[in-house]
Amino acid sequence: DTRYRDWFDNSQPDRVLMSRKFGTESVLNGYLSTGGTENVLPCRAPFIKLGEVALIYAEALARQAGTEVATAAARILELQQARDITELSERLEDPAFTCEDLLEYVEREYRRDFFGEGQLFFYYKRLNRTTMPKSDGTELEMTSERYTWTIPAVSVHANQL
Repeated sequence: DTRYRDWFDNSQPDRVLMSRKFGTESVLNGYLSTGGTENVLPCRAPFIKLGEVALIYAEALARQAGTEVATAAARILELQQARDITELSERLEDPAFTCEDLLEYVEREYRRDFFGEGQLFFYYKRLNRTTMPKSDGTELEMTSERYTWTIPAVSVHANQL
């Protein structure tokens, strides 16, 4: 997993610094390197934010047949309560609120929680959206070519014998 090498700086023997993903002030306390070898660190698994897990779970429940909207909304409510947002809890009082309405809140939380991280792109790609909102308020037409990035030439030729 090259993300480990790209995200972490363990050049200081007393701490590991998450250098690129969350900025230079993001010290992982409790994960100390010994002797400068990265093999002893317990954080080699890719990171996923708790908010992302909650949104994936809420979306899966909302898309599952027979799920009560309150059950699917519980994870989003946790996120919004932690951020002092009452928007969804007020909407849940409406008896006409459905799981389809909840999926709009999932997208809204994706926009809020992953601002500037690039995760929203993969959310739209997974849903095969034909348009993507741009920062100026217009829509970008999306095609399969736009969702598929080209492979760099150095990667294509790296493993050829």
